[in-house]
Amino acid sequence: MPKVLHVCQSDRMGGAAIAARRLVKAQRDAGIDARMLVLAKTGVEPWIEQVGLLGRIKARLARVVAKRVLQRDSSPAAGSMRTLAVLSTGIGAAANALGPDIVHLHWLGGEAMSLAEFAELTAPVVWTCHDQWAFCGGEHYTPDDAFVTGYTDRKRGDLDAVTFTRKKRLWSNFRPRLVCPSEWMAGEAQRSKLAKDWPVITIPNTLDVDVFSPADRDASRRSLRLPGGKILLFGAQAGDVDPRKGFDLLEIALEQIGENQNVSLVTFGGAERRQSMVAGKTCYELGRLTDQHALAALYSAADLFVIPSRADNLPNTMLEAQACGLRCVGFDLGGLGDIVTDPRHGKLVPPFDTEALAQAIVGNLQKSDRMAIRRDALARFGPEKVVGEHLYLYRTLMEETWSNAR
Repeated sequence: MPKVLHVCQSDRMGGAAIAARRLVKAQRDAGIDARMLVLAKTGVEPWIEQVGLLGRIKARLARVVAKRVLQRDSSPAAGSMRTLAVLSTGIGAAANALGPDIVHLHWLGGEAMSLAEFAELTAPVVWTCHDQWAFCGGEHYTPDDAFVTGYTDRKRGDLDAVTFTRKKRLWSNFRPRLVCPSEWMAGEAQRSKLAKDWPVITIPNTLDVDVFSPADRDASRRSLRLPGGKILLFGAQAGDVDPRKGFDLLEIALEQIGENQNVSLVTFGGAERRQSMVAGKTCYELGRLTDQHALAALYSAADLFVIPSRADNLPNTMLEAQACGLRCVGFDLGGLGDIVTDPRHGKLVPPFDTEALAQAIVGNLQKSDRMAIRRDALARFGPEKVVGEHLYLYRTLMEETWSNAR
């Protein structure tokens, strides 16, 4: 079995970190020598290594400087998450020192790693694109197609254009294998002027299928103190404050549903825990749920999961919902079409058509075959399938490396 080192900014903070950690655990359960190297460690697992204090201080300093610099920038992506990756933190050297057969990169935003450090990795590199940063400028989700042409139409000093140019220069001999969790992300990578010649493969994220499984709806509601009637569920790491997650579009759709549906809204991921009214519907805000079993119970308690994102790759929340047998509705964009592939799974509507979203919500509130939805999810995103596809990729890459070294 190959010795694989997964490198990520964190082991738990954010959807990409959660997906990366789940993959490492699934690989270890399958007998693969997989470990994780992070800047921000919150777990206690011995197979998760943390960069030294100096590296963490450097990353913190880099974030402060980048934030100030980005505040002065007026590119089309201004105000969204961006990473400049200028200052080395030592995470690349730490990865090399551990001597892996494969370095598997994940989300390295937040100034976790400089562009130069990527190019200095000595082992063959696999890189999961949890967003578009690997092949764009500084943006994690790009607002336009400038990455296709190389930002040639941007004004002088545009930081996304500058970062793209730095990537092209510093990564002239850097050729990772890109793993894209969705077909949409794979297509975006292949359109990029930077990564169009890099090998690309689509392998989805996985999840803990023992934790995320259907439970009795009424018992789940009682355990979470949720009401009767129909429950719509919305969840995002930043709750309703991240424009990309589209909570404002959900509000518009809810206004069009009407008062006679006996529908409540439950949200999770935000910082607050309170009860409010949203578009005339009672909204129960559960805040951040760090207990995965409580989150699984929440999916079982709900009647429908709504994801009105403006841009998304392969959201963990949708995989978790389907593993718990819950239908999903949202806009037909990004990688959501890789998840909702059958009318039994829910419905996707034209992007940002809130009237169609409202109709999809009402039309999918009826009782569903939760075990059938779960079976479909496990067939596509279960750990056995996902780990097997990664192992085949690792072995192929190692064989190529050995062959080229002869």
